Amino acid sequence: MKDVDLVAQIIELEKKGGGDWSWLRTLEAIEVLIEEKLKREPTNIEWWLRLSIVEISPPLVDNPKSIACVEKVLAIDPDNPLATLFLAFLRD
Repeated sequence: MKDVDLVAQIIELEKKGGGDWSWLRTLEAIEVLIEEKLKREPTNIEWWLRLSIVEISPPLVDNPKSIACVEKVLAIDPDNPLATLFLAFLRD
């Protein structure tokens, strides 16, 4: 799946979101789409960072999983400034 197609699917899911439980289901669906992409492209830094943001978004708020995503970015690119800053934010 091309990034453009994946982003379009995510935007469509976000448009359908509404209410806490509906938004939770929307975030979970976005999470699955991104995880599927990362199975095919496990070194895609951009999508690991996107997944980390989804993981800390209310109502999911899975801080340990978000940290694990950022740590994967740093394992791929130890000098990634965005990942370094975001990890400091998550650990604070």
